[in-house]
Amino acid sequence: MRPGDMVQSEVEGAIERIHAPIGKLVVRFEHLADALRQISVRCFERHGLAKPSLAELALSGLTAGLLVTAFESMVRESTNLTDSQENLLAEIVRRTRPLIQKRNIVIHGRWHWIDFATFPEGLPDGLVQMSRRTTSGLKTDLHVFRPGDIDPILEEIDNVLALTRRLKDDLAA
Repeated sequence: MRPGDMVQSEVEGAIERIHAPIGKLVVRFEHLADALRQISVRCFERHGLAKPSLAELALSGLTAGLLVTAFESMVRESTNLTDSQENLLAEIVRRTRPLIQKRNIVIHGRWHWIDFATFPEGLPDGLVQMSRRTTSGLKTDLHVFRPGDIDPILEEIDNVLALTRRLKDDLAA
């Protein structure tokens, strides 16, 4: 095997190790976003919207950040929340916002597969570059990911999804 073939093999192995966790993140985050949409649609239905597909249509194009804002506003506007429901709603919103930021890094960042020989302490599987506008110009952040780095994000998505389901059940009661 030529040296270049070995490096290519390592790169392909690293891509395989990180793609599965990224795929899980995409799917689980969408389950959370869908739960927020469903509760929001129920807010419309509770107040007489006879055709739920209209609410779904209105919410379908929202980015995750806008969806959370709409979700929070609609739940507060359409329901007389108990203190317990208010706390649950606030907790969902508080914990979802950083998840959106982390998910955006993984999904919208520019992934670079790196030369693993330069990392003797362990092989990162991906370097993600995120660029954003600031008042002073362009800011670029770099994030290193290993497959295990995504596991805590997946766990938090599952935890917030459980809170969202609890709120949904509580509002339906």
